[in-house]
Amino acid sequence: MDAVFWICAMVLFLIIEAVTPMLISIWFALGSLVAAVLAYVGVDTNICVLTFAVVSAIAVVLFQKLFGGKFKQKHERTNADRLIGARGVVDSPIDPVMGKGTVTVQGNLWSAKATESIPAGENVEVCAIEGVKLLVKKVEG
Repeated sequence: MDAVFWICAMVLFLIIEAVTPMLISIWFALGSLVAAVLAYVGVDTNICVLTFAVVSAIAVVLFQKLFGGKFKQKHERTNADRLIGARGVVDSPIDPVMGKGTVTVQGNLWSAKATESIPAGENVEVCAIEGVKLLVKKVEG
């Protein structure tokens, strides 16, 4: 394999990197660049392949050690799951047997159910969402 092969590999890895949203193949492009330089000066093909693998692996490991925590995406809750843990007020009494009742949470009226009867005006906390109903529990204050 000569330097042209490694340059083509590097370009391919850079194209893949350009169309992917995360740093995935940039490390292989770096390894290809080093292997291309070695191939250009006449180093044996096996050494070039080994160098490609080692440089790529070291680049991945170093990046993860130095910057890995800074690029982690935080999970931001969206839609209804952001209601879990929110507090609200019972508008119409919650009857666990009939599965009826409503609560206002974050300014919106929701159907709700609970494992115990909860009268109107009580404070509740959202424990889960089951279908289109909030599963709530009574809280003090």
